[in-house]
Amino acid sequence: IIDLDTIDVSNLNRQFLFHKEHVGKSKANVARESALSFNPNVKIKAYHDSITTTNYGVSFFQQFQLVLNALDNRAARNHVNRLCLTADVPLIESGTAGYNGQVELIKRGQTQCYECTPKAAQKSFPGCTIRNTPSEPIHCIVWAKHLFNQLFGESNEDEDVSPDTADPEAGAEAGESALAADANEKGNVDRVNTRTWAAQCGYDPEKIF
Repeated sequence: IIDLDTIDVSNLNRQFLFHKEHVGKSKANVARESALSFNPNVKIKAYHDSITTTNYGVSFFQQFQLVLNALDNRAARNHVNRLCLTADVPLIESGTAGYNGQVELIKRGQTQCYECTPKAAQKSFPGCTIRNTPSEPIHCIVWAKHLFNQLFGESNEDEDVSPDTADPEAGAEAGESALAADANEKGNVDRVNTRTWAAQCGYDPEKIF
């Protein structure tokens, strides 16, 4: 299991490997621990790392009989597609976009590859990518537009990133402290919205961005 990302609260409602106490921790490491709790006899290695680094070249892929993709950005999917073709290892490529999902088998010499079919330019990006692991200029632009609207446009609570220190989606210590915070009378942790938080920190760009 290779994943550079950490667990957000927003991840908890669509899978069964992560729980509230895992927020801020490595997705790969927690996924391994959860899978082993189901079957302690399986052998699983977890890498809190990016699949696009030079640590995972052709020789790394050649040790597997099958590769499963569950990536959220086009560049990484292209990268794994090319390595699997070069290593001649079957790839199960899967992904989602909104309510739509797709899965396909890719095998060199027998099927078309992931990049064989032209794809429309990506217009939306996962929040975890633009917030935690931006890798392209467009990610920074999307993040800046999102923050600008939250700070100076019409505030939308459903899309508020709530980057205050009481945000359970914050990384590591901040997220853990938020989850441990006292709940209000409705049973929820009170969160400060982006505009209020920015004003409290004097619109410090280092904190906001």
